Amino acid sequence: RDTSDKEFILHIEFQSDNHKQMHFRMLRYLTELHKKYKLPVIQFVLYVGYKSIFSVFRQSTLKFA
Repeated sequence: RDTSDKEFILHIEFQSDNHKQMHFRMLRYLTELHKKYKLPVIQFVLYVGYKSIFSVFRQSTLKFA
């Protein structure tokens, strides 16, 4: 629950490899979680790899109303 006592899903993923399609996978997880639980989803990818990360979106926000 957040500070206003609203429920949400927190999805944290550790990523050690550089995947150019990672943003599509995260979008798929977000939509499936929202579809199943009907709750807002907050996602974080923690990159722990050695190479510079490749990402189309360094930071993005997607909200469902």
